[in-house]
Amino acid sequence: MILLVCINLVYKDGLRVFCFFFIAAVLVVMTVGVCYSQLSAGQHVPLFSLKDVKGRSYDLSNMRNQPMVIIYFFDVDSRPSQEGLLNIDQLSKQYKNADLMVWGVTRSSKNKVKKFITKIQPSFPVLIDSSGVSDLYHARLILPTICILRPDLKLLDYFQGGGKTTEVKLAER
Repeated sequence: MILLVCINLVYKDGLRVFCFFFIAAVLVVMTVGVCYSQLSAGQHVPLFSLKDVKGRSYDLSNMRNQPMVIIYFFDVDSRPSQEGLLNIDQLSKQYKNADLMVWGVTRSSKNKVKKFITKIQPSFPVLIDSSGVSDLYHARLILPTICILRPDLKLLDYFQGGGKTTEVKLAER
């Protein structure tokens, strides 16, 4: 009987210890997530050079004098990403005389990107992130992520998640 009580206490204490460590781990992860600073308005964005599916290179530093640059991070297989990309494509076409530059950036495979581009035919380049640019822009976990840059390549706006609210804010810009 005493053995059963001891086993029961150890089990309960073990469960309590497990719960304590689980909650502590969750708090640490949340704290690290908050401390993992995102890009903020007014700061220079990380420069990069990426290639499209045809091997053409695109260097962000060459966009320094563009009135506005939109970098759209997305996943080819994500429906919200696809819908957002179509909306940005419409904006790009609508404001083509305003020197609006849009680049799509994806970590999706080259084959998937080729199929996607053939199907959608966006009016802007879709670049393949094979060098961790998405990590620099904190655009790996929440997609789509949209970065709007001003002429000096400083961040004007940063949106994550897409949807109607993001589309409205983007259209306002």
